[in-house]
Amino acid sequence: MRTQATAPALIDINILPRERRPVDVSARAMLGAAALALVLLGIVPLSWSAHDARAQASAAQADAKAADDELAGLQVDLTRVRALRSEIAAAEGERATLEEELRMLQGGSHPLGDDLAALWAPGTLGAGMRIMKVSGIDRGLTVEGLAANPLDAIAYAASLTAGERFVSARMTSFAPAAEGGRFTLEVMR
Repeated sequence: MRTQATAPALIDINILPRERRPVDVSARAMLGAAALALVLLGIVPLSWSAHDARAQASAAQADAKAADDELAGLQVDLTRVRALRSEIAAAEGERATLEEELRMLQGGSHPLGDDLAALWAPGTLGAGMRIMKVSGIDRGLTVEGLAANPLDAIAYAASLTAGERFVSARMTSFAPAAEGGRFTLEVMR
């Protein structure tokens, strides 16, 4: 016996072929599709960032190559400058040598006429002394003369160096002669 009426059971039968049936999508599949869509949307900005990073790296490499090329040019210029400096130093040394030679050829720091006058200056030659010959040597003069004895020739050399005109004077020889002796002095200017 039936006391209550029961609702008939609903049976869902889809007899359409599978190709014609609506797609059966589960909640899991929907969540997976949403997650995939989010991942794809996240990849787009990352790909733009990667593209920008590649472009910046490429620009940095180009800048580095340009800097390397410029550095190589500067190194060549620096080598040229160093070579020119060494040439300048050599030329300045040569110039100093030539100026020294010119100074010596012109008679040192004093005119030759003044030096010759100083050889015969009053008070330098002793009594009975005579200068016979004066000749030039490297940086100085050779004075040949007559003196009564070697001490007079040495005193004459000392009187020549007493002033500021001659750096040094020394007797190189004394040979006795009939009138006293023949002396030779080297006087450095």
